[in-house]
Amino acid sequence: MPRNRPWTRDELIIALDFYLKHRDSGIPRKESDEIRLLSEQLNRLAILHDLPRGEKFRNANSARLKLMSFLAVDPDWTGRGMSNVGQGDRQVWTDFAHQPEILNAAAQSILQHLYFNVQTEDSQP
Repeated sequence: MPRNRPWTRDELIIALDFYLKHRDSGIPRKESDEIRLLSEQLNRLAILHDLPRGEKFRNANSARLKLMSFLAVDPDWTGRGMSNVGQGDRQVWTDFAHQPEILNAAAQSILQHLYFNVQTEDSQP
C-alpha cells in the first residue's frame, strides 16, 4: 500500500494552529467534529493544489496522529508523543509555537485562500 506524501508546510501550519488551540483541553478524539473539519480542510488544500491523494489521505485518523506528533516536540507535555516526528514538524514548531498569534494569522490566511479559491472555482460558469 503506497504511503501518503509528506505533509506540506501549509498543512503543518494548519495542524499546529489546531494543536495549540486544543493543547490545554486535550486533543479531540478522531470521531469528533473538530478533527473531521481539520481533515476536510487538509483535503481541500490538497485538491486546490492538485496534489495526489490516496484513499486514506489526511483522514481523521491521520490528522489526529499528526497532532499527536506535536506532543513529542512540545516541551510542556510531560507524557510521550509519537516517536515518528518529521523534520517539518520540528521546523514548524520552532518557527511558530512561541508565536501563536503569528501562527494563527498564517493558518487563517491559508484557510481564507483555500475557501476563496474553492468558492471562486465552484462559482465559475
